[in-house]
Amino acid sequence: MAAATAGDGRPTYSASSYWDHRYTGPAKNFDWFFNYPALKALLQRYLPSGRVLHVGCGNSNIQQGMAADGFKVTNVDISPVVIEQMRVQHADNVSLDYLVADCRAMPELESCSFQSCIDKGTMDAVLCSQSGQVDAAKYLHEIDRLLQPGGTFLLISLGAPDARVAMLEKQLWGEVQILLLPKPLLYLQSDASLSGRPLPAHCAANKDEPVQPLGPWRPQEAAEQLGRMQLDARDFFFAYLCTKPG
Repeated sequence: MAAATAGDGRPTYSASSYWDHRYTGPAKNFDWFFNYPALKALLQRYLPSGRVLHVGCGNSNIQQGMAADGFKVTNVDISPVVIEQMRVQHADNVSLDYLVADCRAMPELESCSFQSCIDKGTMDAVLCSQSGQVDAAKYLHEIDRLLQPGGTFLLISLGAPDARVAMLEKQLWGEVQILLLPKPLLYLQSDASLSGRPLPAHCAANKDEPVQPLGPWRPQEAAEQLGRMQLDARDFFFAYLCTKPG
């Protein structure tokens, strides 16, 4: 993806320059949402076995855990810096491939070559640019091209259903299922200190504790459940399950 900047000229989360700068220096695995132990059961339940595309891999430990559990994972990222770091780190792991790629156009990858795709925050970063909606549409069309019929796209996002579902349904598939993922305590404590909101009764103790999702629900059901259970959307990350028509 070409460099994108905020109004004051600073690079945004959608810019390769931002990520190259962030990853320069000693490599340290980091994931924005959950580490692999937290997501293991969810991924094994909802992703078909086989070849997985991991978009915006960064230096997460997700792909390493998936490879250990039998998935073959092709990892792409906009940052050449982090891709080279991860190639070196996993040079002996035949189940992991790494490729520098722009998620809006990935001609390096063959159409209908993946059983599933996982995105943890990449869509959120794409939407940060001034052309975010257009870029997101291009990205989703690429995922549609790369998935086999019946393949699964799993999007884990900060964006609540009212900010994500219409985009997914418009650009890709007419049916989306939603899982609510309780945020780890660290995120909630930070929010509470800024907003003064009380901590919820239930949350994940940390980023490694196996996540206990609510759902899956259709979009309307998810909205109804949030209201019926008196849940605050700010206490959750959201996982969107999309299946390419067979």
